[in-house]
Amino acid sequence: MPSPEAMKILISGAEIAGLTLSFWLRLDGHDLTVVEKAPSLRDEGYMIDFFGSGYDVSERMLLLGELEKIHYPISRLAFVDANGREGDPELILSHVCLNQLHQVAERIADQSDDHDPDSAGYLA
Repeated sequence: MPSPEAMKILISGAEIAGLTLSFWLRLDGHDLTVVEKAPSLRDEGYMIDFFGSGYDVSERMLLLGELEKIHYPISRLAFVDANGREGDPELILSHVCLNQLHQVAERIADQSDDHDPDSAGYLA
């Protein structure tokens, strides 16, 4: 039974975030309703790495045992470039970051073309 301080809460979405939020709010004594537009829970999806805060939260929710039963072992991980060639992960990531920085710089330059260069607020 909800406590007198409990709120009635509607959570839209019964995927990872919505279900995790409902777990913690229910423990805190709130009255919850979770709605989902999909006709049933989804059992497919993308493989994700599982570490850091996601692991910590799952441990606190006492879910690790169940998750270990359904995990999919990854025997090999490779970093590849745009042509599919394997390479040094640090070098590939450096190139990706550098390309992103160039794109950001181009967008900033495009946006500031209409402004006075002295007042454009360029960052060096």
